[in-house]
Amino acid sequence: MSKAYIKIIKMPVNVIEKSSPYPDMSDTRYYFKAGEGLENELFLDKGTVKNIFPYTMQDIYSTELVNKKVKTVVLENKYIKAVFLPEYGARLMSIYDKTKKKDIVYNNDAIRITNIALRNAWFAGGVEWNSGMRGHTPFTCDNVFCEIIENGEEPVLRFYEWERIRKQFFEVCAYLPNESRQLFVKVRLINCKDEENEAYWWSNIAIEEKLTTRVITNCDDTYAHNYSGEIVRIPVPYRGRTDITYPTRNQEAVDYFFKTFDDRQRFVMTAEDDGNAFYQTSTNILKSRKEFVWGMNMSSFNWQRALVGTNNAYLEVQAGLANTQMEYLPMPANAEWEWTEAYGMTTVDTEKIFSDDWTVAREEGARAVESELNDEQLLKAENEIKKICKKQGELVHKGSAWASLESKINYSKWYDMFAQIPLEDEQKPWLELIETGKFVCPDKVRDNPAGYIYDKKLKALLEKCTDNWYAYFHLGLMYFYEEDIQNAKDAFEKSLSIKENPWAYYALSQLYMECKDYKTALANIKKAYKFNKKDIRILKELYRCASAAGKSDEYIKVYEKLPQNIKDISRIKLCLAGAYLDIGDIDAYEKLMSIPFRLCDIREGEASARTVWKKYLELKYMTDEMSEQEREKIVEMYTIPHWMDY
Repeated sequence: MSKAYIKIIKMPVNVIEKSSPYPDMSDTRYYFKAGEGLENELFLDKGTVKNIFPYTMQDIYSTELVNKKVKTVVLENKYIKAVFLPEYGARLMSIYDKTKKKDIVYNNDAIRITNIALRNAWFAGGVEWNSGMRGHTPFTCDNVFCEIIENGEEPVLRFYEWERIRKQFFEVCAYLPNESRQLFVKVRLINCKDEENEAYWWSNIAIEEKLTTRVITNCDDTYAHNYSGEIVRIPVPYRGRTDITYPTRNQEAVDYFFKTFDDRQRFVMTAEDDGNAFYQTSTNILKSRKEFVWGMNMSSFNWQRALVGTNNAYLEVQAGLANTQMEYLPMPANAEWEWTEAYGMTTVDTEKIFSDDWTVAREEGARAVESELNDEQLLKAENEIKKICKKQGELVHKGSAWASLESKINYSKWYDMFAQIPLEDEQKPWLELIETGKFVCPDKVRDNPAGYIYDKKLKALLEKCTDNWYAYFHLGLMYFYEEDIQNAKDAFEKSLSIKENPWAYYALSQLYMECKDYKTALANIKKAYKFNKKDIRILKELYRCASAAGKSDEYIKVYEKLPQNIKDISRIKLCLAGAYLDIGDIDAYEKLMSIPFRLCDIREGEASARTVWKKYLELKYMTDEMSEQEREKIVEMYTIPHWMDY
């Protein structure tokens, strides 16, 4: 019979410190262009969010792995064992096939945190449930609710949370019937707003990458994106002379969004030369499939090592609602969307699956998947899960209390399941504001602020708190969220006129950076720095503002007074390297960079290290009289050190 249970395991983890106390005021929007002929086919960037506010960054974590107790929720029958991590967004960390004695998805041996997600912290492995917006779910390294629903011999795991930016509810229900060789996952999205909203979902599946691995799906075309900003359509399987369905034949990191057939079963498969093949299939609403590869170059190898260590490599296949991850779908007011996915292993005819004739290969993939599980069986499983999920489950893991607060601000029937959850310190000041009209200041000005939120009703209440520095700080953030820069600036300055505080200084520095008034931004971040001279987040911003203002020497002076443990942090050292080059001190740069150090929080796609290296080459070897061709030769001659190549 199937069983569900809690198990605490020990595994190596990069421990994340408490989320940043500072609001995210960055502008991370990146716009894409539809290639020729795709203007009316792709609806790019509608619904793109400016940043992750009101969530805060998870940007400080240990550089070394430590053994840590991790809570898992397990669903198991005699054929399959599935392990979920409720502390990490319900990540399906592993699915083990007991018959084949093989992991179905890539099971990472550690939680290696790197800077990839919207909130920074992210790790590779298993299946990640991405909702809300492009850039990985805000919950990828956060708690979500988990219930075990008893159903005789076939229990169901229900994971759920409320997403604060879109104001959407998502639910992931895992089901493993007694005799099933596949894990079923039913997903439900609910638009909790009384107006149209943007919907986004991608199930992000990690698979072990081997030289012979081939990705198969029901398609003849793909939308390709290789970080150039333009989406183009190319035929499958060849892009030039490269068969893109073999991940290790792609030299650069690249996304391929497969345009699956509307009249065929949706699936994606990764096949191996021993005849074993992973597959994911779903009901039709989850229409798209994707292949992501890191590529075969030094930058890619560095990323792989950072994410999975030295023994393995992995690729990703994904399944999503829209054609590409750069699109959002319009979701009607109070709409509910649901679909069912299945994960399993099958056996394929290797001669056919690795055929040079793409039609032969994809038809073999389709045959193998449908022989295991067809559309009719998927719908039957979905209906069974729906019946089971009408029952009340036992809550075995708690998520956040933000939906509980929302139920008290803007009541909706969707919030009933959250209404009785006790509020925590992040939410309590907001409830008091609602009930009394008063917004209580922290005991000490350095104390971390209450959790951030944007709400028009709360904004109106804050506007009445005319003698409160803390209210003006939060009010300024709400204005800034609305892109009302002048009122935001006035609110932050009013906060400081009532009481000097680091939070309003920080916010003003971010506001002035956006307005390109870099000297004023620097002046404000320096004042914020005086409140805590060991604050790593402020130090990063201090360099960003100083460099933009042409005052990098001021960052160098600050760095020289830091304790050694902070000086040794890789991001702080990289900022110092940039500062030395900003002032033209090549000798100091060479001395600093002569001993390699791991760039442990470099961001995926971030060009900081490459920019530093290029500037070094310009100062060291280039002159104003050189032609562009001569400059390019120098760049080719002096390649970036491998440890800086990300």
